[in-house]
Amino acid sequence: MNFRHKEIGFPILKKGVIDGINVFFILLFSFSTQISFSQTKDSTSTYTVKVDSTAKPLNSDTLARKKHKHSPALATVLSTIVPGAGQVYNRKYWKLPIVWGGIGAFGYLFLQQNSKYQKYKKDYASRLNDSTYTSPYYQYANSQVLQLKENTQFNRDLFIIISSIFYVLNIVDANVDGHLFYFDVGEKLTLNLKPTAVPASPLTLPNAGLSLTLRIR
Repeated sequence: MNFRHKEIGFPILKKGVIDGINVFFILLFSFSTQISFSQTKDSTSTYTVKVDSTAKPLNSDTLARKKHKHSPALATVLSTIVPGAGQVYNRKYWKLPIVWGGIGAFGYLFLQQNSKYQKYKKDYASRLNDSTYTSPYYQYANSQVLQLKENTQFNRDLFIIISSIFYVLNIVDANVDGHLFYFDVGEKLTLNLKPTAVPASPLTLPNAGLSLTLRIR
């Protein structure tokens, strides 16, 4: 059966897919954390120790609480099992919407591209195997439907990769925050990781990137 068609172009990454990738970088930047710490030491300092004779000895319950430490390993395991759980354990509650927002966004984009891929795949197979088949995409030639199928398959697989990277970042973030849970925060040394724009050149377009700045005061 002959199908009418018109000449059209099919960019591999359409607007919706590009928007999805932009969401990935925005969420990646949202994970960027400014870490500040300071440490001062004076070898000539004089220390005075005061002993309170009226102080009561610590009981076993108090000692147990003091021995309990925040566990980076537990934070890592929690985020591995349930993304965002490690962030809650680390008391970084503001990161939970980012984690679940990213999972929801990439999950939606994956399902969207997979649905289109299945439709084009079924349509292309029916065109080849059924001479009486009437395609809902009659305006496209067989070669164009094949290209649409391959493009949506590529986009679907791309979102699987991006989602996997986002999942790993969720685990790494929980582990790092777990190790920095007791970190002394100050103003002497600042390590700042933030998004930045790479200006265009005669041969390239503007790009997004990350800027890592270390300041010692």
